[in-house]
Amino acid sequence: MKSIIFTLFLLNFTFPFSIQEKDNFINSFNHDIDRAIEFIDSHRDKIIEISKDYGVDVNIALSIIFPELVRYNHLKDQIEVSANKLFYIKWGPEYADFSIGILQMKPTFIERLSNTRKRDKYSDLFLYPEDSSKEDIRGIIIDRLQDIEYQFKYLAYFINIIDTSNEVKFKNDYDRIVYYATAYNAGSWYNESNNQKLSKKKTYPYGANNDKIKQYSYSDISLYYYQNILNK
Repeated sequence: MKSIIFTLFLLNFTFPFSIQEKDNFINSFNHDIDRAIEFIDSHRDKIIEISKDYGVDVNIALSIIFPELVRYNHLKDQIEVSANKLFYIKWGPEYADFSIGILQMKPTFIERLSNTRKRDKYSDLFLYPEDSSKEDIRGIIIDRLQDIEYQFKYLAYFINIIDTSNEVKFKNDYDRIVYYATAYNAGSWYNESNNQKLSKKKTYPYGANNDKIKQYSYSDISLYYYQNILNK
Protein backbone atom coordinates (compact mmCIF):
# COMPACT_ATOMS: atom_id res chain seq x y z
CA MET A 1 0.00 0.00 0.00
CA LYS A 2 2.80 2.43 0.90
CA SER A 3 4.51 1.85 -2.46
CA ILE A 4 1.23 2.56 -4.29
CA ILE A 5 0.73 5.80 -2.38
CA PHE A 6 4.33 6.85 -3.07
CA THR A 7 3.91 6.06 -6.78
CA LEU A 8 0.74 8.15 -6.95
CA PHE A 9 2.60 10.97 -5.19
CA LEU A 10 5.35 10.88 -7.80
CA LEU A 11 2.88 10.90 -10.66
CA ASN A 12 1.30 14.09 -9.33
CA PHE A 13 4.54 15.88 -8.55
CA THR A 14 6.52 17.91 -11.05
CA PHE A 15 10.26 17.79 -10.53
CA PRO A 16 12.48 20.61 -11.76
CA PHE A 17 15.98 19.99 -13.04
CA SER A 18 18.25 17.33 -11.57
CA ILE A 19 20.28 17.85 -8.41
CA GLN A 20 23.39 18.37 -10.53
CA GLU A 21 21.64 20.94 -12.72
CA LYS A 22 20.32 22.71 -9.63
CA ASP A 23 23.82 22.93 -8.14
CA ASN A 24 25.24 24.18 -11.44
CA PHE A 25 22.52 26.79 -11.75
CA ILE A 26 23.04 28.10 -8.21
CA ASN A 27 26.82 28.21 -8.62
CA SER A 28 26.62 29.91 -12.02
CA PHE A 29 24.00 32.50 -11.09
CA ASN A 30 24.49 32.94 -7.36
CA HIS A 31 24.91 36.74 -7.53
CA ASP A 32 22.08 37.13 -10.05
CA ILE A 33 19.72 35.01 -7.92
CA ASP A 34 20.44 37.25 -4.92
CA ARG A 35 19.84 40.35 -7.03
CA ALA A 36 16.52 38.96 -8.30
CA ILE A 37 15.36 38.19 -4.75
CA GLU A 38 16.38 41.68 -3.61
CA PHE A 39 14.36 43.20 -6.44
CA ILE A 40 11.29 41.17 -5.44
CA ASP A 41 11.71 42.15 -1.79
CA SER A 42 12.01 45.86 -2.65
CA HIS A 43 8.86 45.77 -4.81
CA ARG A 44 6.88 43.22 -2.81
CA ASP A 45 4.15 45.61 -1.62
CA LYS A 46 3.37 46.83 -5.13
CA ILE A 47 3.49 43.29 -6.55
CA ILE A 48 1.06 42.05 -3.88
CA GLU A 49 -1.23 45.05 -4.41
CA ILE A 50 -1.44 44.51 -8.18
CA SER A 51 -1.91 40.75 -7.78
CA LYS A 52 -4.83 41.30 -5.39
CA ASP A 53 -6.38 44.00 -7.57
CA TYR A 54 -6.25 41.78 -10.65
CA GLY A 55 -7.10 38.51 -8.92
CA VAL A 56 -3.96 36.47 -9.56
CA ASP A 57 -1.78 34.34 -7.29
CA VAL A 58 1.25 36.46 -6.43
CA ASN A 59 3.51 33.43 -5.88
CA ILE A 60 2.72 32.03 -9.30
CA ALA A 61 3.23 35.45 -10.88
CA LEU A 62 6.65 35.80 -9.24
CA SER A 63 7.64 32.29 -10.29
CA ILE A 64 6.86 33.10 -13.92
CA ILE A 65 9.09 36.18 -14.00
CA PHE A 66 11.89 34.98 -11.72
CA PRO A 67 14.03 33.66 -14.62
CA GLU A 68 13.83 37.07 -16.32
CA LEU A 69 14.89 38.83 -13.12
CA VAL A 70 17.89 36.50 -12.82
CA ARG A 71 19.19 37.12 -16.34
CA TYR A 72 18.25 40.81 -16.60
CA ASN A 73 21.09 43.01 -17.84
CA HIS A 74 20.57 46.76 -17.53
CA LEU A 75 23.06 47.77 -20.24
CA LYS A 76 21.64 45.27 -22.74
CA ASP A 77 18.14 46.47 -21.87
CA GLN A 78 19.02 50.10 -22.57
CA ILE A 79 20.51 49.18 -25.94
CA GLU A 80 17.37 47.26 -26.89
CA VAL A 81 15.09 50.06 -25.65
CA SER A 82 16.99 52.41 -27.96
CA ALA A 83 16.62 50.01 -30.89
CA ASN A 84 12.89 49.73 -30.27
CA LYS A 85 12.59 53.51 -30.14
CA LEU A 86 14.48 53.88 -33.41
CA PHE A 87 12.83 51.10 -35.41
CA TYR A 88 9.73 49.64 -33.70
CA ILE A 89 8.05 52.99 -33.08
CA LYS A 90 8.71 54.25 -36.60
CA TRP A 91 8.15 51.11 -38.67
CA GLY A 92 6.68 48.41 -36.44
CA PRO A 93 7.65 44.94 -35.15
CA GLU A 94 8.95 43.76 -38.52
CA TYR A 95 11.94 46.04 -37.93
CA ALA A 96 12.46 45.71 -34.15
CA ASP A 97 10.76 43.70 -31.43
CA PHE A 98 13.23 43.47 -28.56
CA SER A 99 12.30 42.32 -25.05
CA ILE A 100 12.65 45.29 -22.71
CA GLY A 101 12.02 46.34 -19.14
CA ILE A 102 12.78 44.40 -15.98
CA LEU A 103 10.28 41.68 -16.97
CA GLN A 104 11.64 41.56 -20.52
CA MET A 105 8.41 41.91 -22.49
CA LYS A 106 8.31 42.40 -26.25
CA PRO A 107 6.12 45.07 -27.85
CA THR A 108 4.34 42.32 -29.79
CA PHE A 109 3.51 40.63 -26.46
CA ILE A 110 1.55 43.77 -25.53
CA GLU A 111 -0.04 43.93 -28.99
CA ARG A 112 -1.13 40.32 -28.60
CA LEU A 113 -2.57 41.00 -25.16
CA SER A 114 -4.49 43.97 -26.54
CA ASN A 115 -6.14 41.74 -29.18
CA THR A 116 -7.59 39.33 -26.61
CA ARG A 117 -11.00 39.62 -24.97
CA LYS A 118 -10.45 42.39 -22.43
CA ARG A 119 -12.13 42.74 -19.05
CA ASP A 120 -13.17 46.08 -17.57
CA LYS A 121 -10.43 46.17 -14.94
CA TYR A 122 -7.75 45.74 -17.61
CA SER A 123 -9.08 48.25 -20.15
CA ASP A 124 -6.77 51.03 -18.92
CA LEU A 125 -3.76 49.00 -20.10
CA PHE A 126 -4.82 49.45 -23.72
CA LEU A 127 -6.33 52.94 -23.71
CA TYR A 128 -4.65 55.56 -25.92
CA PRO A 129 -5.58 59.13 -26.85
CA GLU A 130 -8.31 59.17 -29.51
CA ASP A 131 -6.20 60.96 -32.09
CA SER A 132 -3.23 58.58 -31.69
CA SER A 133 -1.59 57.25 -34.84
CA LYS A 134 -0.13 53.75 -34.99
CA GLU A 135 3.27 55.31 -34.45
CA ASP A 136 1.98 57.21 -31.40
CA ILE A 137 0.54 54.00 -29.91
CA ARG A 138 3.80 52.13 -30.45
CA GLY A 139 5.62 54.96 -28.66
CA ILE A 140 3.24 54.71 -25.70
CA ILE A 141 3.77 50.93 -25.56
CA ILE A 142 7.55 51.43 -25.35
CA ASP A 143 7.11 54.02 -22.59
CA ARG A 144 4.83 51.70 -20.61
CA LEU A 145 7.20 48.78 -21.00
CA GLN A 146 9.81 50.79 -19.10
CA ASP A 147 7.37 51.25 -16.21
CA ILE A 148 7.54 48.45 -13.61
CA GLU A 149 3.93 48.92 -12.53
CA TYR A 150 2.64 48.60 -16.09
CA GLN A 151 4.71 45.48 -16.63
CA PHE A 152 3.26 43.81 -13.53
CA LYS A 153 -0.25 44.69 -14.73
CA TYR A 154 0.49 43.23 -18.17
CA LEU A 155 1.72 40.08 -16.43
CA ALA A 156 -1.47 39.89 -14.34
CA TYR A 157 -3.60 40.21 -17.47
CA PHE A 158 -1.56 37.51 -19.22
CA ILE A 159 -2.18 35.13 -16.31
CA ASN A 160 -5.85 36.05 -16.22
CA ILE A 161 -6.59 35.36 -19.87
CA ILE A 162 -5.04 31.89 -19.67
CA ASP A 163 -6.82 31.24 -16.37
CA THR A 164 -10.15 32.04 -17.98
CA SER A 165 -9.55 30.48 -21.40
CA ASN A 166 -11.19 27.15 -20.45
CA GLU A 167 -8.75 25.50 -22.84
CA VAL A 168 -6.03 24.36 -20.43
CA LYS A 169 -6.46 22.20 -17.32
CA PHE A 170 -3.86 21.77 -14.58
CA LYS A 171 -3.23 18.94 -12.12
CA ASN A 172 -1.61 21.20 -9.52
CA ASP A 173 0.25 24.49 -9.09
CA TYR A 174 3.54 22.96 -10.24
CA ASP A 175 1.91 21.98 -13.51
CA ARG A 176 0.40 25.46 -13.77
CA ILE A 177 3.76 27.19 -13.25
CA VAL A 178 5.48 25.07 -15.90
CA TYR A 179 2.71 25.93 -18.36
CA TYR A 180 2.56 29.66 -17.60
CA ALA A 181 6.33 30.08 -17.57
CA THR A 182 6.68 28.34 -20.92
CA ALA A 183 3.82 30.33 -22.43
CA TYR A 184 5.34 33.57 -21.15
CA ASN A 185 8.79 32.73 -22.45
CA ALA A 186 8.02 30.89 -25.70
CA GLY A 187 4.61 32.26 -26.70
CA SER A 188 2.55 29.07 -26.91
CA TRP A 189 -0.43 30.32 -24.90
CA TYR A 190 -3.17 27.81 -25.63
CA ASN A 191 -1.58 24.89 -27.51
CA GLU A 192 -1.05 22.40 -24.68
CA SER A 193 0.90 19.86 -26.73
CA ASN A 194 3.27 22.44 -28.17
CA ASN A 195 3.68 24.09 -24.78
CA GLN A 196 4.70 20.76 -23.23
CA LYS A 197 7.38 20.25 -25.90
CA LEU A 198 8.71 23.79 -25.48
CA SER A 199 8.85 23.40 -21.69
CA LYS A 200 11.56 20.75 -22.09
CA LYS A 201 13.81 22.82 -24.35
CA LYS A 202 16.98 23.99 -22.60
CA THR A 203 17.44 27.46 -24.05
CA TYR A 204 17.91 29.51 -20.87
CA PRO A 205 19.59 31.95 -20.51
CA TYR A 206 21.10 32.53 -23.96
CA GLY A 207 18.47 31.22 -26.36
CA ALA A 208 18.36 28.46 -28.94
CA ASN A 209 21.34 27.28 -30.98
CA ASN A 210 23.83 27.99 -28.22
CA ASP A 211 25.65 24.81 -27.27
CA LYS A 212 28.81 26.44 -25.92
CA ILE A 213 27.66 26.59 -22.30
CA LYS A 214 25.30 24.72 -20.00
CA GLN A 215 21.70 25.85 -20.46
CA TYR A 216 18.41 25.15 -18.71
CA SER A 217 14.70 25.04 -19.29
CA TYR A 218 13.05 28.38 -18.49
CA SER A 219 10.19 26.63 -16.68
CA ASP A 220 12.65 24.69 -14.51
CA ILE A 221 13.99 27.99 -13.18
CA SER A 222 10.44 29.12 -12.39
CA LEU A 223 9.73 25.86 -10.61
CA TYR A 224 13.03 26.13 -8.72
CA TYR A 225 11.93 29.51 -7.34
CA TYR A 226 8.50 28.21 -6.31
CA GLN A 227 9.80 25.04 -4.65
CA ASN A 228 13.14 26.15 -3.21
CA ILE A 229 12.82 29.87 -2.47
CA LEU A 230 9.11 30.09 -1.69
CA ASN A 231 9.16 26.55 -0.25
CA LYS A 232 5.82 25.64 -1.82
